[in-house]
Order: sequence, then structure tokens, then C-alpha cells
Amino acid sequence: MNFNAIVKDQFNKQAANFDSWCTPKNLDYLKGFLEFVSISCQDTLLDVASGTGDFVVFSSDKVREATGVDISDKLIELSRNKKDELHLTNINFKIGDVENLPFEDNSFTVVTCKSSLHHMPRYEKVFAEMLRCCKRGGRVALCDIMTFDDKEIDDIFEAFEKLVDLSHYKTLRKTEFEELFHKNHIAISRTFQLQIEHTIPEYLTHAYQSDENLQAIKRLMDNAKNIQGIERFLDNTDRDMSEMKFRRQVFLISGVKQ
Repeated sequence: MNFNAIVKDQFNKQAANFDSWCTPKNLDYLKGFLEFVSISCQDTLLDVASGTGDFVVFSSDKVREATGVDISDKLIELSRNKKDELHLTNINFKIGDVENLPFEDNSFTVVTCKSSLHHMPRYEKVFAEMLRCCKRGGRVALCDIMTFDDKEIDDIFEAFEKLVDLSHYKTLRKTEFEELFHKNHIAISRTFQLQIEHTIPEYLTHAYQSDENLQAIKRLMDNAKNIQGIERFLDNTDRDMSEMKFRRQVFLISGVKQ
């Protein structure tokens, strides 16, 4: 099974868990990203790897049209249900391979990918497809977790992410986000960093966890307690895992297609 098939299978299995998770629905995060991209009522938006559709739904009264595309048919089903329940007529959702987006060239004024690039082995191909679908003068924007500067700490959190969700592929470095824009001759217009905090029990709910997996995560967190400097990003290391909190840096980057 190739990795894209693993991603599709994993998100089909955990669609309900993911839809119940509070982070994608956080109104401050949704509003902040919308403002970062400078959305206007004349824009046509494409959200790539749109998940349960929360960003597209949130954008519906602020754009002319919005479309979400995702590889998971279960996630798209949940997204379409939200559209129907809210009687929204200017948004759409499509099942599609984000490496080969099912849209014509130069179709949208804004193309985004939010909290999804770390699931994509060929993220450069995905970014090229995002650019293809963006009109000249339109904006392309990314938002995702980024690596820690300390390799030992970063290795712990990469192992943690892969245990929590096997569809996690790789967290990008800040320079890797920037290189996507430079290599494609897209001038970077804006960047922003923020830190988000999760409790470990809350974070585990967004994906299905077996007893075996939970034990592996517990062992990893026990080992993490001995790493110098980990307290900058992991709280309550002297307590049980159920009381631990951790922090991650999130990077936002936007540019204009010339």
C-alpha cells in the first residue's frame, strides 16, 4: 500500500474522531487564517486537503465561492452534510487526489492548504498543483506545524506524531516551507508564527488509538522526561501522561502568483 492509500484509509477510519476534535473548529484559528490570507467577498477559494470542511464552511459568507477537496470520501461526506445542514449554496466539496487536483488551470483567486502538508510525501507536487489552479495575481497560502530547532526534541515529537496518527509523514522545517515559494518563483508576501498548546489526552482523540499504541506513546513520553530542554515544550513531566501538555510551533506563509 502506498502512503497516499494509507492516508486515505486512516482518515476514512478516523473521520468521526477528527470531526469531533476541537482544534479544526477553533474559531480563533479559523478567523486568524482567513485574515492572514486577506480573503474578500470577490474571492474564489480552493482549500486543498480540506478535511471535515470547517475552513470552507467558515469562509462561506466571506467569499464568492469556496471549494474543498480531499482524498478521503468519508471526510467529504461529513463536509457535504455540513453544507446541506446549513443550506450553503456557494460552497462545494470534491473527492480528489491532491497531487492531481481535479480543476482547470487558473481557476481560483486563493488556494490554501491548512494543517495537512505533514501527511504528504510529495508535498512539492501538491504545492505545484496548488499554483497551477491559482490565477495570476492570486494568493497561495500554507499553514502547518513545523519542526523544533533541537534535533533530539524534534525526534521525540516526530515519533509521537507517527504513533498518534500513522498517516503523519513528516513535519517540515521553516526553510522547507520557504523553499517551496522560492523554487516556484513566488514572492513571499507574509509569514507568521504562533504556538499552540494541547493536552495529550485531548490530542489523542483526533485519531483512533489501540491499547498497544497508547502503551507505546506512554513509553515515549516517559523517555522524553529525560531530555534536556524538553520542559520548554512539554509540561507536567513529573506526572502521569493524562496530565501532560505540549506546545508546537505553527507556521503560516503566503505569496502572490505572478
